[in-house]
Amino acid sequence: MSDQPTSLFTSGSDSGYGTPGSGLGGATTQPLERAKRRELNWNRGTDFGLVLLRFVGGQVAMLVRSLAVHINKRLNRPKPIVFDRTPKKGA
Repeated sequence: MSDQPTSLFTSGSDSGYGTPGSGLGGATTQPLERAKRRELNWNRGTDFGLVLLRFVGGQVAMLVRSLAVHINKRLNRPKPIVFDRTPKKGA
């Protein structure tokens, strides 16, 4: 097995449960240091990315809706053609 710790917390050599340095919630458990990341800022790249995302999303939505209309049209039974063109009352 590896000698690397599997916990995010450092553990000491004490073996008692809950004692300081045991890694089981004692007083000296400290999270390991993580790499620093740059702060997220709003810039022109994010503006362009958002506009592009909205454009592509709109195009996909339009395509899906168009396909759904055509598929529904294909699946519906055809309506009978009525050649009665006499005027109806109230029309």
